Amino acid sequence: AEHGATAGLISLGATSVANLFVYDPEFNDLTEKSLAKGLFGIDRDSVVAADSWNNLAAEIRKRPVIDHLVFGFHGTDSGMAVGGDNRNLDDKSVTTLFAQTSRVGKVSFANCRVGNGPAKMRDFAKLFGAQSVTGYTWWLVTQVLTFKFPKGSEEPAIKAALAPLQGFTVEVLPTPSILKAQTRGAPRELKIVTLYGSADAQPASKFPFTMTDARTHKAYTLATKKSLTAAQVDDAQRVYDRTPLPDFELVTVTL
Repeated sequence: AEHGATAGLISLGATSVANLFVYDPEFNDLTEKSLAKGLFGIDRDSVVAADSWNNLAAEIRKRPVIDHLVFGFHGTDSGMAVGGDNRNLDDKSVTTLFAQTSRVGKVSFANCRVGNGPAKMRDFAKLFGAQSVTGYTWWLVTQVLTFKFPKGSEEPAIKAALAPLQGFTVEVLPTPSILKAQTRGAPRELKIVTLYGSADAQPASKFPFTMTDARTHKAYTLATKKSLTAAQVDDAQRVYDRTPLPDFELVTVTL
């Protein structure tokens, strides 16, 4: 995915520029940290939970300048839910909360469906003075898959077991040769975080996908990359508004 960010802390004159991934504590901590690192290059010490809009704003304000700000909450085509409190991105309560906040380089939503509202994404990103904002149009599903490799596993069998994960994993997998070496004396269990888009808000019935599931579920890497300028957003928004189910897209608005 086109979400790459420079991890860690960058010195910009006398100002410290950090990355920040903020997520709903309802989600699994280790999974969110895997997503932050795998999709956005954000280290685990820059991944924090926020259970309310006020706490979300407070976490952001701790960092006067943020290179890449990522939200990991339940999303809609007009906003997101923080601690179960669903608000549109252009609600007055939201714009007031972030009226005087940190300066941000780019904003990303690791949320469901926010990409269907490029106009609201654009206006929300402007609150932070961001140069770009990104979001997906479908629901996003994370699943942790467990693979058990018996003692003495050979490379062809390992390669065949991992092949269906192509495009779904958010982290770099160990190579078959490494796993062969790791199973030389004992079995090895591997937990893998996967991410995919869902057109029907439901997880796939099984993995690898059945033919039926494949019609409405796609690996996150298969999302079509759509780029919009700020001037193109309003026309694009009218198209999304009259399209009940858009294609699976990763929409980026450049401001």
